[in-house]
Amino acid sequence: MGNLSRRLLTIYSICIILGLLLSFLGIFFPFLNVCLSLFWGRYACTAVGSYLVILVNLPGYIVSALILPSAKTIPEIYSIILVGGISIGFYYLLGRVLEREKGQVPSLKKWIIRIVLGSTVLLAFLFVYLLFRIRM
Repeated sequence: MGNLSRRLLTIYSICIILGLLLSFLGIFFPFLNVCLSLFWGRYACTAVGSYLVILVNLPGYIVSALILPSAKTIPEIYSIILVGGISIGFYYLLGRVLEREKGQVPSLKKWIIRIVLGSTVLLAFLFVYLLFRIRM
């Protein structure tokens, strides 16, 4: 495993542990809770650590929402494992891609290839999402 991949996974793990710790400490220290007016004037109070955990796991939430939109009865533990696993995979692959490209100045041809591949991946996710929406 490359150095940058290891760093990203370490930062991910530290953020998860820090978020869980802040969520736990929010029980005893009220200043670690944030109250936002979200639902037409109603306030929702949540620990700051919960926001950190959600933000770090955002890639997993997005991909899971595209893959499993019709699975409403999936057990919570499987959902947590799926979101965490996808987020870990995302950060690992991001580290590998950034390591490979470190120190290189990409040419115009490489940029075009990246844009085409990125667009293809986004369209594939959209296609899978629409397929699951049609089944509902």
